[in-house]
Amino acid sequence: MFSSVASRRTTGFLPDVCNFSWVLGLLLTAQLLSLVILLAARGFGPDFWEQLGLLSLYIQMIALSACTLLCLLRPILIPLSNLWIALIAWTLILGITALVTWLAHSLLPFPGAGLPWENGLGNFMVRVLLISAILAALLLHYLYVYHLWRTQVEAEAEARFQSLQARIRPHFLFNSLNTIASLIPINPELAENLLQDLSDLLRAALSQEKLSTLEEELALTRHYLQIESQRLGARLQVEWDLDPELPLEAPLPQLSLQPLAENAVHHGISPTRKPGYLHICGRYEQKTVRFVLCNSLPEAENHASPGHGMGIENVRQRLETLYAGAARLTQERTATEFCVRLQFPYPWRGR
Repeated sequence: MFSSVASRRTTGFLPDVCNFSWVLGLLLTAQLLSLVILLAARGFGPDFWEQLGLLSLYIQMIALSACTLLCLLRPILIPLSNLWIALIAWTLILGITALVTWLAHSLLPFPGAGLPWENGLGNFMVRVLLISAILAALLLHYLYVYHLWRTQVEAEAEARFQSLQARIRPHFLFNSLNTIASLIPINPELAENLLQDLSDLLRAALSQEKLSTLEEELALTRHYLQIESQRLGARLQVEWDLDPELPLEAPLPQLSLQPLAENAVHHGISPTRKPGYLHICGRYEQKTVRFVLCNSLPEAENHASPGHGMGIENVRQRLETLYAGAARLTQERTATEFCVRLQFPYPWRGR
């Protein structure tokens, strides 16, 4: 989930070794290591595949046993400092290596079993422990460096999120207040409703919460468009086309949809005096939520500013932080229309 950097620091650099995808990746790596070791030590021979099978079983047992033990001990390890986590994990891997080696020697003591017992268990044990110590140290170092990289990425994403929250367009705020003030004498009930919409938008913009739901994001977008509809009148024609099966409880980074609608109004509708449209379509298919926001573009002679795409890029990066490569945000522009397409999985089984 979209956790803060502070909370990530308390879990250390040890990944979720109980996760099936992580275990599968570790076993595939162990299999590749078996192949490399056998090719380097003996090359192809008449009994190559037999030796590869036994060596693979030996290394896979070490990898799977270490992974299982670290999974069981993870609740105890994660509150510790990174140094203690590394030392304990490194020691456990060496201990498991020694135990599995002793068991393998007891079960497969005869020559030709695929493991080099020729010089005795002691000599083989020293060689295996040295290799295991080096490989374990390299693996733990890689996980630590990856942890630092992820922490930096999330810190940058959090800074961008705070920047987006703090950046409220002054002209939108002033125009909204002017619209509400003009409505007070003639339609105080509508003015009160718009003031409540504006209050909800400002509350979301200033909130410290980072995670929202699809239902809340749709509500904020409606609040924003209701305010702009009063200001722009017939110039803004909004059409909603939402699938009733949309999972409203699906998680989203806060302020994901409203900035896309604001971008459409600011660059597509406001610059022209002619009527324009904003079409919002939402679908839920094959465990994926898909949204398409299309707006009309002003005629060329209006010279509307195309913008820098910072709002869209900000939403894209925060979606990437939450859904880790499983969400997409693309844009497409023609001579008369601009469309943004957003999709993300639900349910999502991430880290």
